Amino acid sequence: WRAENFNSFENIRINRLTDSGRIGITAISPDGNYVAYSQADDAGREGLWLRHVSTAGAVEIIPALTASFFSLSFPPDGSHLYYIIKDRRNEAPPTLYRIPISGGKPEKLISNINSRFAFSSKGRFMAFFRHLEGEGTALFIADLENWRERRLAVRKEPAGFLNTGVAWSP
Repeated sequence: WRAENFNSFENIRINRLTDSGRIGITAISPDGNYVAYSQADDAGREGLWLRHVSTAGAVEIIPALTASFFSLSFPPDGSHLYYIIKDRRNEAPPTLYRIPISGGKPEKLISNINSRFAFSSKGRFMAFFRHLEGEGTALFIADLENWRERRLAVRKEPAGFLNTGVAWSP
């Protein structure tokens, strides 16, 4: 540890990415080139936006919906954007989707996912929590190559697991 290691902060440049004041959740790609964020419109609907950090504009990749985005992340390879969305018009469970950052159609992946999620260090697996009616809260791992899920642990109600999210150790 040496003091001159902190001189790099003298060369830092800060740019405003948005000034809408309606930004919800955000994620930064592993290479730092992209920022994804949810943004509300005048009617309170939320859309998903992707911005290349070095350019001036952002692209709406998911048009505004009557829904809430509550988890957003890039996998380690940065190829897709994964997000959990909950439709505010009905009681449908939150659902995990992914969309290629190069553009394309969203792909529905996992239903009834009740927490933020975490990728394994190489991006093949994802961990998340799911509420199981009458059982409690369960910790799951999903294989992203074949979408097989494996339940690792269950914690009975009323304690359950805290549904704030999971982390994956490298």
